[in-house]
Amino acid sequence: NQKIKVYDFGLSSETKELQINFSNDGSSFNTKGIGSNLIDCKVKSIKDFIKENDISEIDLMKINVEGDEFPILNSLIESDLITIIKNIQVQFHSFIPNSSIMRDEIHDNLRKSHDITYNYEFVWENWKRK
Repeated sequence: NQKIKVYDFGLSSETKELQINFSNDGSSFNTKGIGSNLIDCKVKSIKDFIKENDISEIDLMKINVEGDEFPILNSLIESDLITIIKNIQVQFHSFIPNSSIMRDEIHDNLRKSHDITYNYEFVWENWKRK
């Protein structure tokens, strides 16, 4: 499909190199693992990626990144890029310290630009732009 572009990096709140703990469907930058399960990864700032690619609207952003959802969403909110996203589907993860407090703060900020359409706490939720 000519409309699909593949990149050799992930998206995060900032550009950096990290080690991901490979753990099947629970691979994460935020968990500690055995040395043999660590894989070097490149991630790029989602804000930079959006600006460099002149993206003015996103129909759907699905975020299931094992703990990195908090800094990614905060980055999008702080830069006001959150307003270009029509629908946000996010899975918040409770193994991150203070996850309930951080999720509540993100909810407060998302309510300024989006309405929640469904919410299964720490499972899946969807936010639709107003």
